[in-house]
Amino acid sequence: MKALSNYISLLNLDIAIGACINCYFFQWITQIELSIGIYILLFNTIWAIYTLDRIFDIGMPNFPQTARHLFHRKNQKNLIIIVSLLVIVNLWILIYSPLAIIVNGMIVAIIISAYLLAVKFWKKFVPKELLIALLYTTGVALAPLSTLGYIPPFLYVVLIQHTLIALLNLLIFSSYEINIDQQSEQFNLAHTLGKKRTKLLFFLLILLSVLLILTIGINGQIIVSITFFAMLVLLIVVGITPSYFKKHERYRFWADAAFLIPLWVVFL
Repeated sequence: MKALSNYISLLNLDIAIGACINCYFFQWITQIELSIGIYILLFNTIWAIYTLDRIFDIGMPNFPQTARHLFHRKNQKNLIIIVSLLVIVNLWILIYSPLAIIVNGMIVAIIISAYLLAVKFWKKFVPKELLIALLYTTGVALAPLSTLGYIPPFLYVVLIQHTLIALLNLLIFSSYEINIDQQSEQFNLAHTLGKKRTKLLFFLLILLSVLLILTIGINGQIIVSITFFAMLVLLIVVGITPSYFKKHERYRFWADAAFLIPLWVVFL
C-alpha cells in the first residue's frame, strides 16, 4: 500500500486526481452536467503539464535533487511516450467536446505553453506561484463555467477564494523547498520575499481567505463555505508545523490533500 502511494505521489497522480475533484466541485456549485470525457481530458492535461514541468527541470544543470525529479530523470523516455499518447487521446476527446470548452481550453493551453517556455528560458525571473494558482483555478473551473455560459456574481468570489487556496498551497511548498530551489537556481517566492515577508504573506492570505469564506457563507453558499474552511484549516496546520511535516516530506501529501476535501460534496 505504501509503495502504491509513493508511486502516486512520484507520478503526480494525486495532483491530477485533485484537479478532477475540484472540477466536480465547480460542477456541483453550478449544477450543470459534464461528460466523463471532460474529466479524462482534465486528468490527462494536468498530469501532462506537471510531468513536462518536471522533465524541463531535469534538463537544467542544477536540477532539484528531489525524489520526484530523480524518478522523472530515470523514467524520462517512458514518460515522454505516455505524454505523447495522452495528447492523442485528448485530441480525440476534443473532437466530441462542446465548442465553448474547445475555444476556452485552447486559450488556456496557449497561456500554459507560454508559461512552460518562460520557465525553461527565464527560470529565475518567472513568479511561478501566482501564475500557477491562477492557471490551476482556471483549469478546474473551465469546463463547468464554459458549459454554464456565464459567471454568476457570487462565483467571482468563489473563484478568487479557490485561487487563494491554491496560492497558499504553493507558498507552503515554496517555504519548505526554499533550500532546494536555491541550489537549483530557481525563482522561489519565499526566497525572494525572505522569511519575515513570507510569513506576513502567509497570514495575510489566511485573513483574506477567512473574509471571503464568510462572504460566501453569508450569501447562502454554506456548503461551499464549509469546504473552503476545511481546506484552509488543513493548509494552516501544514504551514505552521514544519517540525512534523518536513520529515519524510509529509507536507507534500498533506498540502495537496487539501484539494481532495471537496470530494465530500459527492455524498450530499
